Amino acid sequence: KAGGAIPRVVSPAMSSFFLQAYVYDSGCAGAAWVSPDWGSCTDAGSANSSKRLLPGTAVGAGVQSSADPLRYATTYPWVAVPGANRSVGWHTIAFRGNSTTLEILVDGAVAKVTKGTTLSKIMLRSDPVAGGATGADFYWDGIFAAPYSPTVAASAGAEEDVLMASGMGWSQVAAGAAATGPGARQGHTVTADGSGDLLVFGGERSGYAYGDVWRFAPAACTWTFLPAVGAGSPPPGRHDHAAVVRSGALYVFGGRGGGGAALDDFWKFTVATQEWVQLPTPPGAAARFGHTASVVGDAMLVYGGYLEASGEFTTELWSFDLASGVTAASAALPGGKHGWTKVGPRDSNFKSDSEKSVNDAIVFPSLLPPGRFSHLSLSVGSLASAPLYVLGGLDADHATPLSDAWVYDHVGKKWAVAGFPAAALSAVARYDAALTPFDALGDRVLVFGGLRGGAILGGGKGDTYALYFGQ
Repeated sequence: KAGGAIPRVVSPAMSSFFLQAYVYDSGCAGAAWVSPDWGSCTDAGSANSSKRLLPGTAVGAGVQSSADPLRYATTYPWVAVPGANRSVGWHTIAFRGNSTTLEILVDGAVAKVTKGTTLSKIMLRSDPVAGGATGADFYWDGIFAAPYSPTVAASAGAEEDVLMASGMGWSQVAAGAAATGPGARQGHTVTADGSGDLLVFGGERSGYAYGDVWRFAPAACTWTFLPAVGAGSPPPGRHDHAAVVRSGALYVFGGRGGGGAALDDFWKFTVATQEWVQLPTPPGAAARFGHTASVVGDAMLVYGGYLEASGEFTTELWSFDLASGVTAASAALPGGKHGWTKVGPRDSNFKSDSEKSVNDAIVFPSLLPPGRFSHLSLSVGSLASAPLYVLGGLDADHATPLSDAWVYDHVGKKWAVAGFPAAALSAVARYDAALTPFDALGDRVLVFGGLRGGAILGGGKGDTYALYFGQ
């Protein structure tokens, strides 16, 4: 309530130094300042006390509302700093110089040049307004001092964000494992099964569309072929499809078949039993490929892709209820449910069973991402409120990679432009790339490889970027 001071002796003293402290200004009236050389107080009753109480050449800077309630000030004597207006938040107070000349800086700008001093003590001082009924809230943090030389300088070229993390880097998986795994292919999907293993499905090579399922165990570095068993027929081979894993099952939607034609079928593969079951096709949805699928809560969200019937790159968003338990057979029964909802954009409501409620549709007016093909998507987190991100992909001209990022709020039913810096957006300008989370929260991801302008990024070796979501 009465204020006070916290001194710390600097030993040995520095004749040339840089001292900086962070202060949180609450906007209150009072005093909160720091000094590199403030001496001890003098007994007011001692001889010549009227003169000895003056601080002489001591310097300080910070808040001193008795000098100016609206601006930061320096001492001695206390004088407001022109242009240094107070504001609520964190600010820096710094001293830079030597025993001859000293600069006082407020928020990085030189506020005063004064006679030099030696850094012998760091003192923090706070006081309420004289006669005030309440105190003033100020906080200090990040206080440091270091030797200073004005002859030392550094320069840097264009800045490039580089992630340097211990243990992070590329290494080749044992060559022996490849000999027992799936054959070479492209356009397949790789999904994590939740237990630490990976599931590979489909793909294409030389016009042949694969329909096989493989499991890779990174811990053992082994491949296992998972042949289809049971009475159900497996889906036809495909590539450029979308797949997700949920509760021990692999869900596969759309893609291109062996002849290159777009597909609109939907399948579920239960890993434990290795059985395929066909699920309902979304009513009113055109066959597509180059789309993506992500899990948000109990929903599988399917976005974008190429619609073969119309020849367009779509911006449609569809949702399937993974907890519904429906199959193609149950949906075909009278009154059967199909589990699909066309989230939007819709040109009408109630036209089909997938558009039966306006509450399930995207809120309008609303921004919409441009249609795209062979893009990246990722849901951050497992909750129903987890955001869905859509990155890059190929534009409707079939040639230009999109350098944009969008985020979809599944609860609020709204799209918005994701707030990534320009450097990150240039990194996602690619298509046919791969993306995977690399931390427990799922909000940090690695983007690898892909194409831009028809050329493989990274000169044939691919390139890797780390993107941070939610920051």
